[in-house]
Amino acid sequence: MAREVSFKSPNGEDVIGAVVGDGAVGVTLAHSAQSDLCEWLPYAKSLRDMGRRVLIFDFAFDPVGDVAGAASELRRQGASKIVLVGSSMGGTASLVAATVVTPRVVGVASLSGPQQYSTMDALAASKQLTLPVLYMAGRTDQQRPYDFPADAKTMYAACPSTRKQLLILPGNDHGSDLLAGNAADQARSALEKFIADATA
Repeated sequence: MAREVSFKSPNGEDVIGAVVGDGAVGVTLAHSAQSDLCEWLPYAKSLRDMGRRVLIFDFAFDPVGDVAGAASELRRQGASKIVLVGSSMGGTASLVAATVVTPRVVGVASLSGPQQYSTMDALAASKQLTLPVLYMAGRTDQQRPYDFPADAKTMYAACPSTRKQLLILPGNDHGSDLLAGNAADQARSALEKFIADATA
């Protein structure tokens, strides 16, 4: 059962979310633009059933700060190892947040996150990341002005981490839909192995 939570981002914004599950491994799930926390609820329950403590939330006005606040809230609730996961815009925000969250998170996964979104620069962030990073996108997922697989490849190439992964899947599924679409089994397996390895 989901437990409603309210927490503050570093700049003082109130952010509303829900936690499912328990355990020392925490996962933040950041939604895409024009969406909300419900986007992630089915997958949050799957992670809960694997023993993860999962926080889904609605973005307020500072996506990077909201992800950072979500990570802090998971720690407050008892998680000691945090992985950031984001869909599209949420992926961009998660990549940037991974460079500023303290204590450091142990991994970050971007599902179709563009390298630039609004004022967020995930390419610049990727150049700073030395922790485990997973970049995932659909091979034919292009929505002008974005070319999501090209962005994933560019960020992967720029990332100095020795524990980085790039997964380009068949089809044009986008963001969290990668986990329910044409290559769902491959996408889920890759993400779940990534979370397990990062938190081992």
